[in-house]
Amino acid sequence: MKLPHASLLVLIVPLLTMVLSAGAAPREINREQRNDADKSDRMIEERIKKRSTPVPKNSSPAATRRPTPAPRAETAVHYEADWAAGVVTLVASGKNPTTGWTTKLSLASTTGKPLRFTLLRRPPGGVSGPAVTPFRELATGPAAVKPATVLAGETGQPPRPIRVR
Repeated sequence: MKLPHASLLVLIVPLLTMVLSAGAAPREINREQRNDADKSDRMIEERIKKRSTPVPKNSSPAATRRPTPAPRAETAVHYEADWAAGVVTLVASGKNPTTGWTTKLSLASTTGKPLRFTLLRRPPGGVSGPAVTPFRELATGPAAVKPATVLAGETGQPPRPIRVR
């Protein structure tokens, strides 16, 4: 006996629907699995809280600012010291990583031997350009006799000896 196509579909569609829906029945989740899921959610929330640090109230912008990175090799400072007529002249030259930096070389102490110079480099307070900018600073200190060396360094870093010419 030959069935028309429509009759065949009437028989097959309900059978396929029943077979396919049997695998899609909702599964019961036991109490243990639910507790594990809740524990996992709590752990994720704790990690998120640890990563995001709230900004304290009444804090200044300087307190929330990231620390200034150490100068890279291309922004290293070169020092030259000369002595003439009882005066030591120290020249510090180098490059700042961006525009807007404040650079100042000063005599830190005249009491100790050898003379000590400090280079202060402050990053810009706001937005700055990405261009590497050169600097050249000069400072002098009294020395009746020509010293062999002077000490020079950036603020916050140990000074290094510089040979006097």
